[in-house]
Amino acid sequence: MCKVIRIFQQTFNQGDTQKKTGVFQFPRYMKTRQDQHFRLKVLGVSSNRPDPGFGGGIFIRDFPVLNMNCNYNSHDNNNESGQRFYLGNFGQPFTEGPTMLTDDIPMSPFTIEQTVNQAEGNDFQVTFQIELLQPED
Repeated sequence: MCKVIRIFQQTFNQGDTQKKTGVFQFPRYMKTRQDQHFRLKVLGVSSNRPDPGFGGGIFIRDFPVLNMNCNYNSHDNNNESGQRFYLGNFGQPFTEGPTMLTDDIPMSPFTIEQTVNQAEGNDFQVTFQIELLQPED
């Protein structure tokens, strides 16, 4: 069993309505013991549009610490595949946000993207809760 030592919150905002992706990076989160690890939980995905409708999925890619255990396959016009971590959909709240455990949170840049290009704009916001966990003694 683990106990939560600290809780952080990080929000990434992509305000350019012409782009469906944004490149971000987490700030430095430090551990004080080797046996500690992090739990990243998506608190929400949102848009500033008055009616965001169904904007397809929101995913994080180019972040190996999360993507190494995730696969994405699309059999639409693009037939793309790769490693992406699902963050959510607009207008579809979840009872439990997508969660991932990791030993460290690298400060390298990664991409958050929508899978559907919206004619009325593509802005989005994703909020994470980062918990530092430690095994109970």
